[in-house]
Amino acid sequence: MSVIIAQQQTGRQPFQLDIDDLDAPLIGAFLTHLEHDRRNSPRTRNARLGAIHSFYRYTALEHPEHAHTIARIMAIPTKRHERNIVSYLDLGEIKALLAAPDLRTWLGRRDHALLALMIQTGVRVSELTGLGIGDVHLGVGAHIRVTARYPRFGLSQSGKL
Repeated sequence: MSVIIAQQQTGRQPFQLDIDDLDAPLIGAFLTHLEHDRRNSPRTRNARLGAIHSFYRYTALEHPEHAHTIARIMAIPTKRHERNIVSYLDLGEIKALLAAPDLRTWLGRRDHALLALMIQTGVRVSELTGLGIGDVHLGVGAHIRVTARYPRFGLSQSGKL
């Protein structure tokens, strides 16, 4: 949490703050500051609130004498936000996408192969750009070995390009 906001709200120096000073109205002011002044999204606000809740869950065990303050903070709800709708390409869009590269040029053939690989395997662009020559296995049972930042799959079958 922003120590500056705590200092402004309480009039105390950061080293003088107590758990009871960091009450629900102060946490609410901090979350409002994130959204309005810093223009953070509701997701960012919720992530900060999650960290605050985690801290206060720990604090509840170590300082039960502050249970009332902690309970009020734990009651602060996350903010609802719209979730991104995952949409998929239909067959017509896939055909149009694969028809776009000029197959008479080397770059066009490269782009076509990359697009086809992404469509057939569901590999992300970041995963695709991280592929090395040793990650591509052609022949019977063709596949690619994907190293992802957040692994979903270890191997992906490439099929016929």
